[in-house]
Amino acid sequence: MLKSFAMLTQMRRLAPPNLPAIIARGAVIVILVAAFAPPYAHCSDSTPQTNPQKPHDPGERLIRLRKVWNEMIDKDNGGLGTDLDAAETRLEQGLDKWASESGIDITHVKFTRDSSTGAGNTPEEAKFRQSVFTIGGTGSLSSIGKLLHRIESAPLPVRITYFLIDPQRGKEGTDNLQFLMNVSTISRLPDLKQDADPHKAAETEAAMIEYAQHWRATARYLGCLRDLSLVFPDGAFVTHFLLQDTMKGEFSGKSTEPANKAVVDLKEKLDKNVRFEDVKLRTADRPRRDGEVGLHFTFTFKYVPE
Repeated sequence: MLKSFAMLTQMRRLAPPNLPAIIARGAVIVILVAAFAPPYAHCSDSTPQTNPQKPHDPGERLIRLRKVWNEMIDKDNGGLGTDLDAAETRLEQGLDKWASESGIDITHVKFTRDSSTGAGNTPEEAKFRQSVFTIGGTGSLSSIGKLLHRIESAPLPVRITYFLIDPQRGKEGTDNLQFLMNVSTISRLPDLKQDADPHKAAETEAAMIEYAQHWRATARYLGCLRDLSLVFPDGAFVTHFLLQDTMKGEFSGKSTEPANKAVVDLKEKLDKNVRFEDVKLRTADRPRRDGEVGLHFTFTFKYVPE
């Protein structure tokens, strides 16, 4: 199996140095080497309470959330505003810039706007409008990793909701990959009415900010790839990777080890890893070109971000 050290040295790593990216010997892919710290990690609502004696104090909760909100609406950094057209333009320009900086060739772009605020939305969703860019492209493993990092650390309100990597057709055995991802942004509706009851108004405000936090910079997708790289064994390689907004994902590949020990070991490691839940494994024996029988495997899982 071919191993590559695709280290993105200009970025801040959370993973230990010299972790190998896993690239398919035949088809391809991908378990990246590094995950990177989001700029608002210090504002996360999962941050420990400032007063441990009052862990459920709604006032303290709202203070923490307002700190996050102020970060998100920072106009100097293209923050969350009320102009959806401007938000879409910032994201479109950002994606173009980040792809160019990462060495990615964009081959497909589709734009969808969901500006409805009807009864089908929750009260929190009804305070925002969302736009989604579906982008596809080609590039090396390192280039795709750089693009993921730029998107997931951007100061803009941005969220990846779907991510797929496969080998380019006819280029198996090389570092020529293709990907497809959905990237969304939001804007807030102006002049929202506040509830006359201060308690209800505070709860509404908190729920609104918690919903908006889904578009706050956080390395969910790169974090998942990094955590897989930490447990992925020799003797197996990946040919397909998919991760959805729900953090449910799957990856498929082949094992080159006798008795398929690598796949069994990987299942045990994922079962013990707190970042992966509901791990399931499907296998099938298939003939190889050399006449031997090889194992094809598919893992499904749910990732638990930090």
